Amino acid sequence: MILASGWGICSILTIFDPFQSSRLHFIGTWRNRYRKRFPSSSNGFGYKSSSVSGAAVNEKTAIIHVDMDSFFVSVVVRNRTELLDKPVAVCHSDNPRGVKAGMFVKDAKILCPQLVIVPYDFEAYEKVADQFYDILHKHCNKVQAVSCDEAFLDVTESEVGDPQLLASIIRKEILDATGCTASAGIAVNMLMARLATKTAKPDGQCYIPPEKIDDYLCTLPVKALPGIGHVLEAKLKKRQIKTCAQLRLISQ
Repeated sequence: MILASGWGICSILTIFDPFQSSRLHFIGTWRNRYRKRFPSSSNGFGYKSSSVSGAAVNEKTAIIHVDMDSFFVSVVVRNRTELLDKPVAVCHSDNPRGVKAGMFVKDAKILCPQLVIVPYDFEAYEKVADQFYDILHKHCNKVQAVSCDEAFLDVTESEVGDPQLLASIIRKEILDATGCTASAGIAVNMLMARLATKTAKPDGQCYIPPEKIDDYLCTLPVKALPGIGHVLEAKLKKRQIKTCAQLRLISQ
């Protein structure tokens, strides 16, 4: 999976290997720690509307989706200036026989001979994740954690008033505290906020106002929607459905 690091043209490749369980173990233990640190937010803020119709939700509702850019690689390489603008992969080993699932390292190096392999740093991930959520909870009392580096904020009642300004403040504080960039999407519901983040990446933010939702979805590929995988995308293509606008014309 190729991800943009937020460092200019640098591309980052995350390779999953037989030791991926360590990564998953980290996420699992992080979630338990998060529940203990923020028990009142462990179940989210309860706003789960995924309607894409601006008329179907309260237009005053403001949801910010914050997602750190290429978290597992960015945390490791943030202090390694020699890797600036170089393709980097995070993996337990650069032994070609030690990697399965996502991609073999040997295959990655054939495609990108200059690829630099760096190891996971779970201690650093834990610290950055804590800093990330400390900042989110500082600015919002309605936080719904998605993962160690991703969350939704219901900022409808924020004292800041302007959700775009608040997103900018949060992103700057994340960068100052962690040395890593984060992107943000702002919209009236969680689905549109998440889609806005995809548009914003890397190291940016995007606001989709209610009156612009239809225009935004008009040409958006269906594969951009959460839950649309290769199999479902292929089925939709057989029915000549490639965009969200075309998808909305058929019944559920």
